[in-house]
Amino acid sequence: MSGFAELLQKKVSSVVDEKSNRYITMILDSAKRMGNLIDDLLAFSRIGRAETQKTLVNLTQLVREVLAEVRQDTEGRNISWKIGVLPSLYGDRSMLRLALINLVSNAIKFTHTRPLAEIEIGCVEAAPTTLSYSLGTMGWDLI
Repeated sequence: MSGFAELLQKKVSSVVDEKSNRYITMILDSAKRMGNLIDDLLAFSRIGRAETQKTLVNLTQLVREVLAEVRQDTEGRNISWKIGVLPSLYGDRSMLRLALINLVSNAIKFTHTRPLAEIEIGCVEAAPTTLSYSLGTMGWDLI
């Protein structure tokens, strides 16, 4: 799908209006997102059959990537994002990414009726070896 949309963009970008070009760009972005989600779901399905790939993951960077990915879902919305200090940790990056995408997407979806949605992503050190992560919307914790 992405390939056909790129071909269409190259062929018609100079003859269509700005709004149509924006639609084509949205199609391309969505196709890339869909491809990433499919890759993550395939990786998730292999968890039972393969060992997870634990690497050092910078959660701040990962959250930024997730927010950029769901940006299209927030167009026209008044959302106050509060991103706290997040640590780097060892884990399977694609599984953490998939979990964050689902949590952030749910926060966006479940606050759509609010004139101002407040979505907060952060962590609290609960014990020397345990971190507790929360993503809340105006005091409503999703986890």
